[in-house]
Amino acid sequence: MTPKYPRIWIAAHGGPVGAACAVDAPPAILRLLARDADMFVRMNVGVNPNAPVDVLRYLAGDVNNNVLEAVAGNTNTPPDVLRMFAKAEGRGNARLREYVAMNPNATADVLDILSKDDSGGVLFEVAKNPNTPRAARERLANISKSVRERAASHGRVGIEHHARAWLRADDPDWRERLILAGGASTSEEVVRYLTKDAAPDVRNAAVKELRRRGLEP
Repeated sequence: MTPKYPRIWIAAHGGPVGAACAVDAPPAILRLLARDADMFVRMNVGVNPNAPVDVLRYLAGDVNNNVLEAVAGNTNTPPDVLRMFAKAEGRGNARLREYVAMNPNATADVLDILSKDDSGGVLFEVAKNPNTPRAARERLANISKSVRERAASHGRVGIEHHARAWLRADDPDWRERLILAGGASTSEEVVRYLTKDAAPDVRNAAVKELRRRGLEP
């Protein structure tokens, strides 16, 4: 039911951000907040489980990637919107595609598209999604096997905790590898692997990170 006085309803929930997060937010309020100038308001509308399809379709055209990522993770988001997001190209849209891959309602055809992605993070999430079709799983199996073997050779066991970093260590975008090489949370094994990277900047970052930790490159 639509509140008679939407401004009062929003104020009673702590303002636009609080109202956008409210589990009892009715569709009419979310439609109003979806047009708010504040990105955080629109983002919280995008993740709200009460957000209706028309609101999510509207937010799918937002200019802010944080809002798009919120919509990509919402289980109410229709398949055609997820399919559009899955085809969003470029490194800047990698996290958007990851959220699509994590969505439990992502359809088999969408996951098949994402199984050919060049982002390790996307592939990791596709491998975990139970809706991923058999052909895509078989395609990912070879990648997973190489990751497990590499992890085991460095004393690591299992793919779940380390696959993302190892996949990203082979990411075709050198900027992704650069971030990984200088990351404080990146395992020593992965950092050492990146000291032999083809890109000089990545190698230098990895060497610098090892020295920062007091380790010999």
